[in-house]
Amino acid sequence: VLRRLPGTIGSLTSLETLILRRTNLIELPGTMGELRRLTTLDLMECERLNALPYSLCDIATFQAPLVRGIPALTNLLIDDTFMQSPPPTVISEGIQGIYDFLNLNRVASET
Repeated sequence: VLRRLPGTIGSLTSLETLILRRTNLIELPGTMGELRRLTTLDLMECERLNALPYSLCDIATFQAPLVRGIPALTNLLIDDTFMQSPPPTVISEGIQGIYDFLNLNRVASET
């Protein structure tokens, strides 16, 4: 039973699609942000996963250094029934809303 991904997943820098649908994951490692080519992440029906790591907003194409990026992760499939962070209202806004939520909360947690 898969409950956690190894932190070394971040070393799979050519990974473009990651399907974790219906797994028993309880968390995603912070190294997920190192998957710079990841365009699809499927977390549907992951009933035990209730939060996304802030590092997911690192998967972005930056327009300029330290300027808001464009999410490279364009297909994020998550089930808002189980998710607490981001909340369902943010999930309904789509990938840009999720990206902004994670980025803002990461900045807030660092101060």
